Amino acid sequence: MEKKNIVEMRNIQKSFFGSKALDGFNLSIGPGEVRSLMGENGCGKSTAIKIMSGFYDYDGGEIYFNGELQKNFKPKDSMKAGIQVIYQDFSLYPNLTVAENIMMNKTMNTPGHGMKWKQIKEEAAEVLKQLGAEIPLDALVEDLNVAQRQMVAICRSLVQDAKLIIMDEPTSALTYKEIQYLYKIVKGLTKRGISTLFVSHKLDEVEELSSYVTIMRNGKNVFEGSAAELNREKVVYYMTGREINYAPYEYDSKGKEPIMKVEGLTLEPYFEDINFSLYSGEILGITGLLGCGRSELAKSLFGLMPSQSGTITIDNQQVKIRSVDDALKNRIGYVPEDRMTEGLHMPRKIGTNAIACVTDQMVNKYGLLSQKDLKNRMTTALQRIKVAGLDENKAVQALSGGNQQKVLLIKWLEKDPKILILNCPTVGVDVGSRSDIHEVIKKIAAEGLSVIVISDDISEIKQVCNRLMVMQNGKMVFEADTKNASTEKVEAILVANGGN
Repeated sequence: MEKKNIVEMRNIQKSFFGSKALDGFNLSIGPGEVRSLMGENGCGKSTAIKIMSGFYDYDGGEIYFNGELQKNFKPKDSMKAGIQVIYQDFSLYPNLTVAENIMMNKTMNTPGHGMKWKQIKEEAAEVLKQLGAEIPLDALVEDLNVAQRQMVAICRSLVQDAKLIIMDEPTSALTYKEIQYLYKIVKGLTKRGISTLFVSHKLDEVEELSSYVTIMRNGKNVFEGSAAELNREKVVYYMTGREINYAPYEYDSKGKEPIMKVEGLTLEPYFEDINFSLYSGEILGITGLLGCGRSELAKSLFGLMPSQSGTITIDNQQVKIRSVDDALKNRIGYVPEDRMTEGLHMPRKIGTNAIACVTDQMVNKYGLLSQKDLKNRMTTALQRIKVAGLDENKAVQALSGGNQQKVLLIKWLEKDPKILILNCPTVGVDVGSRSDIHEVIKKIAAEGLSVIVISDDISEIKQVCNRLMVMQNGKMVFEADTKNASTEKVEAILVANGGN
């Protein structure tokens, strides 16, 4: 007897305020299948997931659960069909224990009075054991790391008899070892006949896990097929509708004096004895697993976390960087990892954010800001990088993540730095904006700006940098030109040196 698909979406239509989010979208997932769903931010992935889970109604088309046509179904109906969604925030209760979170939905739907704590712990322990996860049952979720919280969310799905688990960008905040463990868990679920819909931007993850891939663009399917049929260029083309140049950044430092020289830089317990040189017009990549000290090094170079010892030399002059003011005086700029809380004023206008670092330059002789100069500077600044849907009077929070990141880059380029530190410059950015940002980085470096790119994405380092360094446990353990260091070699170095 032929097995029925767990879910089947046919020609699904959905509009918001007259704008089409889904325009004839199709998706079917069978038992024990790992399907990857790929697409740029705003392509309709989240809308499709929320329709499938009953959170959104849809305007047209048909949805089947286990072969049965669904009409006016709600989240409880989707859950009854075995469909569970693990969002990026995991939707856990931080002030409750691991056992309570795992069993929460099941106990709420079980008739009877009172909490059977012994039974709750026994069932929670059993499902943790099935996944090979060692997490204390009495630990509060707020005290767990990201990987442990994700495991709790998966366990919660399993106790609710999940037949399909939807994982939304599940590796975005995991270390290399944690990602490998997640792969193992997904493969184990597959052996038990449980399907997974794996939402991801990353081709290597798709190749590792998926038997079948769906790629979306503008609310429609643009590719349906085996992961083996895809390569990076094809994925980018299907997702963006355009071909992207992946030519590496060419640079030759022969005969040049370094613009920055770092010797013996130490800030315990984060990093120690860091040594490197940076040349004018160079793009230096620093990579390493989460917790290796790379972000703390970036913050130290910008004066946010002053080093305890060591020296920094800029243009053959030894300098002290004990504060952000010291960094700015030495024309060092810093694009932080979290644009929403550290980089941009989200409710403020795009134009205001773009010139936030240089407003002091437009104070007139009376000590007041010149509105005319402000307006002219905003217009000029926002011409530096193409930002889709740009309106300088819109709040920056209305932009996509990629366009927000472009505004953040503009903000620091307006400050006219000679050294720019970029901490994870494309985190949470779709593939099209990622390529745009990479091209901007190459362009400004070719014009003479020295750039340090810090990222845990080795493919990004290789695409945009001419030289890379690897940090592990607070120390530099490897350095090479990017053309001489394969992704496999760098990953092997990370694992060999005791990755997280």
